[in-house]
Amino acid sequence: MSKGAFTEAINYFASKEALSPSDFYALAAEARAKAFTVSGVTSLNVLKSLHAEVEKVLTDGGTLRMFQDAYQDILKNSGYAPDNPFHIETVFRQNIQTAYNVGRYGKQTERASLRPWWIYNSIDDSATTPLCYELGGHTGKPAACYRYDHPFWNEFYPPNHFNCRSSVDDLSDDDLTEEGITPLTEDITGQEYYPTMPDGSVSSKPEKLLPPDGFNVNPGKVSWTPDMSKFSEEERRLFEKAQEEKFGPVKTMGELNTRLNDLQENFRLIDVEAVPVKRIEFDNNLKNNGSWDPVRQVIGLNPDRFALVNESLKEGKITSLQHADAFSTLCHELGHTLGVQIDIPRYKVDTNYHNLSQIVNESWNRLFFPDFCKSLKLEDVDQYAEQIFQVRSTGYQTMISNFMQLMETSGMDRQEFSDMAWMLNTQKDPADYEKLLREKLGEFLPGVNLPESGIGESMDKTEKFQEWLDTIEGRRNGLNKEKGKIF
Repeated sequence: MSKGAFTEAINYFASKEALSPSDFYALAAEARAKAFTVSGVTSLNVLKSLHAEVEKVLTDGGTLRMFQDAYQDILKNSGYAPDNPFHIETVFRQNIQTAYNVGRYGKQTERASLRPWWIYNSIDDSATTPLCYELGGHTGKPAACYRYDHPFWNEFYPPNHFNCRSSVDDLSDDDLTEEGITPLTEDITGQEYYPTMPDGSVSSKPEKLLPPDGFNVNPGKVSWTPDMSKFSEEERRLFEKAQEEKFGPVKTMGELNTRLNDLQENFRLIDVEAVPVKRIEFDNNLKNNGSWDPVRQVIGLNPDRFALVNESLKEGKITSLQHADAFSTLCHELGHTLGVQIDIPRYKVDTNYHNLSQIVNESWNRLFFPDFCKSLKLEDVDQYAEQIFQVRSTGYQTMISNFMQLMETSGMDRQEFSDMAWMLNTQKDPADYEKLLREKLGEFLPGVNLPESGIGESMDKTEKFQEWLDTIEGRRNGLNKEKGKIF
């Protein structure tokens, strides 16, 4: 093991499970600290290979350049395009630094009776973010120093952003006296401060002292658990009850709203934009099953859907196809909060744009709806998953069925369809869907001469859809290529 590498850091990283972004999003907020993913990479085998490279650096030592070379080789050999070097550096530093800080947290917690004071330590250079510069005491204010069990560390134990280089030092009472350090008496979390910029200037616009979205969980605390053999039976029971309450089933609409925002934090952590949901409301005026209002940040459900969701939450399980359909509606609206938001004025007048926006989001919904329900700890969802995938109570059913049939005819299988839906719905602008889908069909069917009519506007018109289907099937037969299997 290389000098300075903690055994705890290696154990922590080795225990992280490699997950595709589509699975990663379904984790509870704290649980994402125990998972490993890379934005844009959906193959589990590739993710496991990248995970192994990070673990190798932790165990044997290694440089960023060595990791970059191995990373690019893995992508190349797996059919992925080369990645941006800056993104690779972020993957490297984020995982290495997080693992080391988890190791530090474990060690510091174990010796807290001797060294109970923790102080934030950040580097004084132009690469340090204003947040870490402030917490490290480089602005003339004292560095953040609290007891190890102060709530401050629940949110601010590093890392606190991508490429964060900060750490925490632990001190004894004598250390405080010798170094003239006075612990802070009030919690500075959420206080306003004026950021010091990299060039040394001070911003005139105040900001709240908070970690960015996705970094307000201490991965060390999530990963470190007490040795329960040292506690009494009653203490163990109370601990287990607290854990169950924190990560247990969602029972009310209020808890559901909180869990949706937890899920969105996970999306942000893997570079997926997510507009927060302020509330889920009962809407008597809805003509559709559900709606997403990006201005008010509200998900609306019609009376029937709202009642079915409430019933399932109380039961803790999906008890009928109708209940499953209601949660699929909710998942569909959650999908609209992700990635690049729909351009509403264009959506109202451009049929192709309108239809593709709904086709892509509904495809994403049908594929990830089971994981969504499981993240709410709802039981018995699997028995309805395939039915929901194929047919759902929505006005978009014809478009979705035709779209899936078209992709399947091109040679696409369900995993490839899933990867495409994830990529489009979470990472791409709906304005680019037409171009990207045409490129994807060109990859599956080289030399295909696609119809001029838009894909979206053609999926709910029989003649235009048939023209597309005949074109795709004819080119596939000409290439002697097998039909895919999505259904």
